[in-house]
Amino acid sequence: GRATAAELARRGAQVLIGDLDVEEAHRTSDEIGVTATHLDVTDPSSVTAFHEAASALGPPTMLVNNAGIQYMGPFSEQKLELYHREVSVNLLGVINGMHAFLPGMLARDHGHIVNIASMAAKVTTPGMSVYCATK
Repeated sequence: GRATAAELARRGAQVLIGDLDVEEAHRTSDEIGVTATHLDVTDPSSVTAFHEAASALGPPTMLVNNAGIQYMGPFSEQKLELYHREVSVNLLGVINGMHAFLPGMLARDHGHIVNIASMAAKVTTPGMSVYCATK
């Protein structure tokens, strides 16, 4: 995410980054010359607030869904809550972002959505069954 944001900013884009850890997001934004705010991709109201903050910079023309988490270990030994969190971030977070940004892009007939996935979607690894499924 950081490298993508930095490259887009280097090319002249107005970039807003979001993270659960807003202090880290601000440190990153200060280092690469972009804007930062709090974002919880699992919370539709947080994603809506992020969209509003992005819109304040101008009509959003690109969304990069890059949030992701991974829990590793034998499936039967992990807590169900961890798997629910993994699905919420890795899959529902993408859906929440697209739901917030796509309507405006369609109305303007302009925009790009980049959903970052993983080779784990095609090549499974022991101990990563849920992660692979969310990618």
